[in-house]
Amino acid sequence: MRMTAFKEINGIKSKIKHHGLDYGYWSYRMKWRLAPRFHFITKFPTHLDIELTNACNLKCVMCPHGFPTPEFKKTLGFMDEKLLTNLIDEGAEKGLCSIKFNWRGEALLHKKLAAKAVSYAKSKGIVEVALNTNGLLLDNEMSAAMIDSGLDLIIFSIDGNSKATYEQVRKGGDFDRMLSNVYGFLKMREEKKRTRDMQVRVQMVKMDHNIHEVQDFLNRWRPLVDSISFQDYTNRGEQDERLKGSHVSTGRLPCPQIWQRMVVAWDGKVIMCCRDWDSKNLLGIIDYDSGKNVEYFWHGEELKRIRKLHLEKRLNEVVACKDCQYKESYNWKRNG
Repeated sequence: MRMTAFKEINGIKSKIKHHGLDYGYWSYRMKWRLAPRFHFITKFPTHLDIELTNACNLKCVMCPHGFPTPEFKKTLGFMDEKLLTNLIDEGAEKGLCSIKFNWRGEALLHKKLAAKAVSYAKSKGIVEVALNTNGLLLDNEMSAAMIDSGLDLIIFSIDGNSKATYEQVRKGGDFDRMLSNVYGFLKMREEKKRTRDMQVRVQMVKMDHNIHEVQDFLNRWRPLVDSISFQDYTNRGEQDERLKGSHVSTGRLPCPQIWQRMVVAWDGKVIMCCRDWDSKNLLGIIDYDSGKNVEYFWHGEELKRIRKLHLEKRLNEVVACKDCQYKESYNWKRNG
């Protein structure tokens, strides 16, 4: 049995509300689902995670910023605008459907580029443009810029329903300021009449620290936002599980991500999936002058090798996959 670490409340209802009979959107979602199921290699990734910065204003307990891994002990940085526009231009030309502007950092720290990046992607016809944020930098000015940019989906990572729990998990966070910013954003979205075409999602990573607040979290946010998601804690560098489940693994399965998406880090590094936090399986570095673009790496020999190993269920031979706890890459049975 294949399981998912991601559970979204009101997800389908929200998508129907915001996208209706939009053929482009539903074609994108079909490609997202079918490519990994049939191991079909599309001309271009369906989705790109573009990391505007790997810097963050928090040190959350489940994130490499909270326990610096080798990659995070290196210099933090911000993506160059020329690299960003090249990535979007290439994707728009070759069938890219979706972009999320973050990976390991807080995208809104790149103040000069965050809203501009969204606007440019939408002007190039990208079907869904999303951004994940902790919301702490989302003051009135930034909220207005993001809403006016054409953003399709904003995801607030919150991880607690009380000040004590939130600030225990999201080290350096301010629960009251976060709430004020999110509530203010929701009000402004309504005033700017974007409730029909812009989705707001809040999410929680479930772990021992906050599992007791799941129902209260639902009760708080269900009347206010379009959807709510819960993700099980997954290892991002620590050798530790934070939440025990009711199932046990019986082996590995080909991971969907290598047929769906790629990551481009702030410095142009190309990573095969969003779980390879430390770039253990670096595919290369973008260099448009020499022809090393996203398509080059998507169809490159290294990713072909990795996909073949996945299909043969030899994931332990892939450095980044060996200890990965992404649930979709395991076969599960109920414990007991």
